[in-house]
Amino acid sequence: DALWVALTAPALAWRRLVDGVSEHTIPAPVLLPATHAADRAIRRAALRIAREARRHAGSELAEAAILRFVALLLGLQAVFDPLIRRCPGRTLGQRRGVFMRLQRVCHHMASSSDLDPGIAGFARVANYSPCHFIRTFNAVYGKTPHAVLIEQRLERALRLVNDTELSIAEVAHASGFEDRCAFARSFKRQFGQTATAVRERRLAE
Repeated sequence: DALWVALTAPALAWRRLVDGVSEHTIPAPVLLPATHAADRAIRRAALRIAREARRHAGSELAEAAILRFVALLLGLQAVFDPLIRRCPGRTLGQRRGVFMRLQRVCHHMASSSDLDPGIAGFARVANYSPCHFIRTFNAVYGKTPHAVLIEQRLERALRLVNDTELSIAEVAHASGFEDRCAFARSFKRQFGQTATAVRERRLAE
């Protein structure tokens, strides 16, 4: 029932493990920073690593458990492949580097969705000029940075509606919406029903 699991290893260890399960050589860094939802298979694989490491540390069984987990992790990261292909760059390594810059911005949006540093602020996070940032972001994600920020705010609002007792006005403010009417319109457009209706349904369950 953990909310998150962290597996740490030196970069060279990750390289060896990834090379052991991937058909292609993946340019460094071999894993891209991301938040993934863990399905049943990857949760079971993580538990298997813990058990084998405790019982047979360094054994073939422990190694097999780790390789299984890494294979599943690469499967999760494969969702980024179409986005990486849209990134500018002559080589895969360069395109992955661009994608990492943009992902840094997306993570910043997710963790600080109630704040809005503006395009100039987001561009600084990606280490780009504002014009180059907007052009690259649109080309890769097919959306403007502002549209992604609004999506992040609405996802935060949905979590707050479902998981807290904050009033709808407080949810709107905590999610970065200063205008409650704009929040109500955006929420209904995104989720097909009002925040009040979502809460009432949760309370009725």
